[in-house]
Amino acid sequence: MAAAQGTGTAVAPGWSSSKCPEPDARTLPAKAPGKAAKARKAAKPANPCGPKGDRGPQGPKGDRGPKGDRGPQGPKGDRGPKGDRGPTGPHGPCEDIDTALGLSDTEFSAVLHRGRTSLGVRETNTPVGSYTWRDLTTQLNPGHPRNACGVAVNTLGFTVYVKVLTTTGDVFENQCTYTPAAVLSCPSGWTAIIRP
Repeated sequence: MAAAQGTGTAVAPGWSSSKCPEPDARTLPAKAPGKAAKARKAAKPANPCGPKGDRGPQGPKGDRGPKGDRGPQGPKGDRGPKGDRGPTGPHGPCEDIDTALGLSDTEFSAVLHRGRTSLGVRETNTPVGSYTWRDLTTQLNPGHPRNACGVAVNTLGFTVYVKVLTTTGDVFENQCTYTPAAVLSCPSGWTAIIRP
């Protein structure tokens, strides 16, 4: 039986394979060979795996592995050069005082304060008089050590002896005379004494 004009009977190729059993024949509209080829080319097989799913939550942190063995100790480095010596620091607080009695109701006190030595004299009659001070570190009394840190005073007759001790262990001495009216005269400078 002849097919009607404009139609044709066609069977899809490959239906006789074992994967695709042959279905009943169907009537397809006749198309130009070029368009049929383009239609077959445009058809894409479906993705057998489906779309990519969302990323799952992060799993728990694993246990910490065991501590590795300690490696061998490296060789000791060379010792660096010795640094320069720093400047000498300021002198410490050396403050001192000493007192001795003299003749004719007089009293003497030697004071070391801020690196300077002073000798004071006063009368001990009633009432007790105020001190008269003599600075023993002026140019009239040369040789006073800069590092004096202790002071002592003693009297012998009408002579007063003042001694200072330095931070390095040296001892220096000065002496003054006085009158019964407690007037000092200190013409000498400081003399070094053989250190103990």
